[in-house]
Amino acid sequence: MKGIILASWRFPLIPGRPFAESFAAIPPAFASYLRQGFVILSNVAPKHYGLLTKRIVEAIDYPSLHAEEKFAAEFGVKEEDISPLVAAVSLVCVTLSATEETPESLVNAALGAKIVSDANKNALLEFSKVVAQTRSHMKEDLERSRMAARVLPALTDFESVVDARPSFKKDEIIFSVPVVLVHIDTDATQQEMWFQMSKNQLKFIIERLQEAFRRIELVEAWALLRLPPSKPR
Repeated sequence: MKGIILASWRFPLIPGRPFAESFAAIPPAFASYLRQGFVILSNVAPKHYGLLTKRIVEAIDYPSLHAEEKFAAEFGVKEEDISPLVAAVSLVCVTLSATEETPESLVNAALGAKIVSDANKNALLEFSKVVAQTRSHMKEDLERSRMAARVLPALTDFESVVDARPSFKKDEIIFSVPVVLVHIDTDATQQEMWFQMSKNQLKFIIERLQEAFRRIELVEAWALLRLPPSKPR
């Protein structure tokens, strides 16, 4: 399963300064990539902006965990358009969640930096307004994602295929055994792994992961009850 790949370059936000100063530092090659992303955004129906924002928050720290095929189907775009779209809207989500500036100021800065054209500025403005409406929750969600990725290498990609291995006796196939081949990658250099599993080993892993998922939900519910009344989730 292929995954969404975000551009590896992250522009620096200058604290307390307008967006324009940060956007002006975007390298030309990446600016061209963002322009392509905002063209694609203009083809996404506005009714999908809320869901698109949710998907981007999910993908921002774990960029390869979301299948391109599903993402493309949700928003009516081509699979090859997913990466520039994600890069462009990620820029919007990160900048608006990190500051209190308005969607209008973001659009003006994007126009000045030539990362969006006049033809696509209205789509960017409408999407930015949706992001701004949920910026407080988005900021918290991003902080939670980053906290979860601290200290140890964090999972960024998981791929698996099933291989059928035949057993031969001379030139005759006696039986075959299915084997799961797994590739796991992380955000740390040279911290990835390839391994294989039998059906029974896969079943064991699934059961353990289901147990871990239930415990995560229990911890989330426990933490929710202990949040201050002023910060409901």
